[in-house]
Amino acid sequence: MDELGPSRVRLSWRLTNVESGANNNDDDGGGRYYVATFDNDGTHRKVKACTLVVTIPTYAIGTSLDVVLPGSADLFGRGKSDNAKISGGVSYPPVASVTVAYPKSTFLDIDLADGSGNLRDLPGFGMVSTRSAGLRILATLVSSSLFPGRCPMEYNLLSCTIGGARDEAVGAMSEDDLVAVVDGDLRTMLLRPEAPHPKVLGLEIWPRTIPQYELGHSDTMTELKRMEDANDAGGLWVCGNYRTGVSLTACINFGYNQAKVVAGHLSSKRRG
Repeated sequence: MDELGPSRVRLSWRLTNVESGANNNDDDGGGRYYVATFDNDGTHRKVKACTLVVTIPTYAIGTSLDVVLPGSADLFGRGKSDNAKISGGVSYPPVASVTVAYPKSTFLDIDLADGSGNLRDLPGFGMVSTRSAGLRILATLVSSSLFPGRCPMEYNLLSCTIGGARDEAVGAMSEDDLVAVVDGDLRTMLLRPEAPHPKVLGLEIWPRTIPQYELGHSDTMTELKRMEDANDAGGLWVCGNYRTGVSLTACINFGYNQAKVVAGHLSSKRRG
């Protein structure tokens, strides 16, 4: 942030429109440029740029790119088919995170077969659940084992994730119901029947989370690439984890690689 300077990063600004124009100023790279209009609580600002890399989620793009990429609003706004799990746009299912704590004494008193210790101490990173087991929890991190000092020694602290593409009903559930589901699954997996109600230390619901690479996603990305290629101005890229991979590593690698693409584009414009 310090290297970029105070005027380089702006928070809470929403992209509302992008248009293109032409100039003959070699210092600006010559040729075409973009004017991006942003809104912040009723305050508008226009930013002129030779290149534009859009990395916001597709559901937030709206009609902002339709002038420079005709049809993009329709492409990203298409929903799933009612008869098949086919997405014309990009699906972002809801996910909830529930953090709970239980006394260690209420966990099953079992020595683990791999010799790592007793289950009550939860000696591990966490676990991933399967739908075939009849559980709704997607994954559980044992925060008290990963980060000592997060809770009293006589407690275990667990961060549970629930929801996703196969359980979108989570987005409409109340906080009490979410806690009840998580508590029920943990009782099935880890707890003794007489375990008390958990201490709920955190609960967050994200209505839209990781984009899904569903059936039809490849066609959507192919159409997006066609729109970019048809943009005569050039220098406009619509990117994001829905296109380059959802992992942290994929996002970081994309950032480095895309920076080289932008630099190369600007260099070629100046040489031209």
